[in-house]
Amino acid sequence: MMRLVGFLDAEQVRKATTTASEQLDRLGLGRLLVDCSRMDDYEGEARRLFTEWNAKNKHRVQGVAVVTDKLLWHMVVSTIGLASSQTMKAFSDIDEAYGWLAGLTTSKRR
Repeated sequence: MMRLVGFLDAEQVRKATTTASEQLDRLGLGRLLVDCSRMDDYEGEARRLFTEWNAKNKHRVQGVAVVTDKLLWHMVVSTIGLASSQTMKAFSDIDEAYGWLAGLTTSKRR
């Protein structure tokens, strides 16, 4: 799980994606839950870095579920998914996000 809190800047994204990359190095393939429920806002550079990381690691990540109650961010998540060619979906509820991730398989990507 990647938990992003407060104002998301490039430094926080670098730390979070470095940790995620290290976990993927150990696992080989994984699913990622990004909890943004306590995030207030973000800078453009942070969004760019997150998009870039997803594009680079899409072969190692089956899907990314992003939890946020901000409806505008649901559209941002969809845009990041398209830009990075990553299977990515936003959820308002963390249990729904976990359920979606659990339903993903290597042969069935939504």
